[in-house]
Amino acid sequence: MAPQLCAARPRPAPAPGPADPSPRRPGRRRRAAAGVWPYLLVAPTVLGAAFLLAYPLLRNLLISVQHFGMAELIRGGAPFAGLANYRELLGDGEFWRVLARTLVWTGVNVVLIMGIGTLVALMLQRLGRVLRLLVLSALALAWATPPTWRPPPSSSGSSPPGSGWSTGR
Repeated sequence: MAPQLCAARPRPAPAPGPADPSPRRPGRRRRAAAGVWPYLLVAPTVLGAAFLLAYPLLRNLLISVQHFGMAELIRGGAPFAGLANYRELLGDGEFWRVLARTLVWTGVNVVLIMGIGTLVALMLQRLGRVLRLLVLSALALAWATPPTWRPPPSSSGSSPPGSGWSTGR
């Protein structure tokens, strides 16, 4: 015999119980605590990062308004110089030449990196799956490989004095 399908019967209304004296629902406190929990978990990391960023910044600001020489670096107790260090720096022509050179270098590098990156992305979009994988692998290896180039050794078998390069001997 097949079961008969019939319309759902209406359920009776719940019996009236005692009135709830508190206007808040019982799960509200738990939800509020759950909303704070992620912030409590991330707080040590945020505080640590803030300290690691703020302390050197504040220490450098303090050092920048003191007169530091070799003796003060060794024994401490640098005298307060106020803004004299900044006046000296901003009045020096070499500072402005170096600043201009740095800004030009940065601008040229940003334009070149953005242009070359865009061209590589457009090229990768047109490549097939296998060739794209090979190119991306080569780019990742080139990025991850540290520079190991060394200049050729001089006739004495060592690098030129002051070059800072080691020939591995």
